[in-house]
Amino acid sequence: GGSQAIFESLEANRTLTTLDLDNNLAGAQGMRALRNALTGNSVLKAVHLDDNDVDDHDAAVVFEALETNTTLTALHLNANKVGYRGGKALAEALHKNTTIRSIHLRDNSLPKDVKTHKWLADALDANNFVKYMDLRGNP
Repeated sequence: GGSQAIFESLEANRTLTTLDLDNNLAGAQGMRALRNALTGNSVLKAVHLDDNDVDDHDAAVVFEALETNTTLTALHLNANKVGYRGGKALAEALHKNTTIRSIHLRDNSLPKDVKTHKWLADALDANNFVKYMDLRGNP
């Protein structure tokens, strides 16, 4: 789709610092293309993907890219379907990432169980760089 083409172009782009694709149904192929872009792009600071029907698996793919990305400071994934698997992948990424400052996951499917909260709490303890994480509206 169109989102995938945009993400693919980011690998070579050296000027775009903010990308807002809210409400675009980026899909699984788009998320894989975004993962590749985040590992190769050295200027992108913020990505907005609110209300894109991003499921748990797709979110995990993007969060894995945060493990090596050194420029992204804000990731917006509000109103998607990020759940247990995505929460675990995010926690793992936060143990390695030193540039992300804000993560927006309002109105997703992150469970409010002890295990998920422990993963995220441990990750935030290990990561002294995240300044804002929005988890409102999760079940």
